[in-house]
Amino acid sequence: MPLIELPNRPTPLFVRDAGHGPPVLLIHGWPHDRRVWDGLADALSDSHRVIVPDLPGFGYSPPAFEGEPAEAPPLSMDDLAETLAALLDAVGVTEPVAVGGLSMGGYAALAFAERFGERLSALMLFDTKAAADSDAARGKRGEIVDRLISEGTGFLADDCPGQQLSPHSLAERPEAIERLQEMTQSATAVGVIGAQRGMAARADRTGLCGRVDVPTLVVGGSDDTFTSPADLRALADLFPRGRYAEIPACGHLPPLEDPEAAAEAVLAFLDATPPDQEPA
Repeated sequence: MPLIELPNRPTPLFVRDAGHGPPVLLIHGWPHDRRVWDGLADALSDSHRVIVPDLPGFGYSPPAFEGEPAEAPPLSMDDLAETLAALLDAVGVTEPVAVGGLSMGGYAALAFAERFGERLSALMLFDTKAAADSDAARGKRGEIVDRLISEGTGFLADDCPGQQLSPHSLAERPEAIERLQEMTQSATAVGVIGAQRGMAARADRTGLCGRVDVPTLVVGGSDDTFTSPADLRALADLFPRGRYAEIPACGHLPPLEDPEAAAEAVLAFLDATPPDQEPA
């Protein structure tokens, strides 16, 4: 899993690229890295080529900004879409790809769908939203940024499990807690601050959903407090070819909390999606 230089992009990405078959690109959330997808990627790589990057400033990928964390510019979702398209070019993927995004990664996946729809064979959205942030949500992100600037990233390992995992996972899945904490400790301050600023500034893509005419799967944890099952069912209904899958006893991170159930839902979806399907 090397660092891969990207055409016309300033920052290389660390990428897991494994398996053979129709390509799948998986985009992690905040403040995670590629490891949030490990269990799902293992299951998919038996029948698909699975490409899983660390986004800039997360995991082993260097940040795109080298200055002080307080000065980190927004890591925009449009810029991430451009970076991901360049990654596909760099690894030689020319055919349409199934793109999956978790939380923040879902925002980037929607930006990719808008900017590179011809490269999309299917879309998978995990515990995410199409709408832009409300004023209250932007204010909350500003508070997180202020705390990151004043305290550093250490508090994320304490706060994220209780916020992002289900009560069942907190009680019965210690490996999920450990993995989540490891990922928060690998993220750079510049990366997490830039990403928070980028998410706060993202465009509302609710109107895009009705124009995404490829098979679309919306996946949600039954106990997610950020994106409720009702919200995610409504999101799936926005897509002409959308469907919804709920993963029981999971919070905001079903691929980490119950990778077997997440893989079952994704494989059933991909198996029903012809690999040579032409995007609209």
